[in-house]
Parts: sequence; C-alpha cells; structure tokens
Amino acid sequence: MSAALPSHQAAPSPSPWGPRPSSVEALQDLLGGLLLEREDLRRAGAAPFRLEHNRREIARAHRELARALGALHAAG
Repeated sequence: MSAALPSHQAAPSPSPWGPRPSSVEALQDLLGGLLLEREDLRRAGAAPFRLEHNRREIARAHRELARALGALHAAG
C-alpha cells in the first residue's frame, strides 16, 4: 500500500546516483562522508576523473541540503 505525500511535500525526483536521503541529518552525514572521501582521494593521488566525480557528488549533496533546509524553515 502506498501513502500519498502531503500537498506541501513534493516527491523527490529520481537521481542517477540512487535514492536521496531526505532528512537534514542524513544529508549532513552524506556530505561529511563525501568530504572525507575527497581527502582520501587527494592523499592517494587519485585520477582527475575520480576527483571530479567526487566534486560533483559534493555539489549535489550541497544542493540537496540547501533544499532540505529551505523546506524545513518554510514549514516551521
């Protein structure tokens, strides 16, 4: 059985990177993990394409966090 989302809550759009975390805390955790991964990649001398992929993931996580924070404050 599927539940409908309240009218003020938009359904998350599909992502080529998999399901998106919805809570601010989960997004902060995701972002922190991506930043640690970037440090590890740099330390290991990773290929530029790996660093670019990680940079894009960090940017995506920032956007999602900004949206989640905006929605949180708009609801409050």
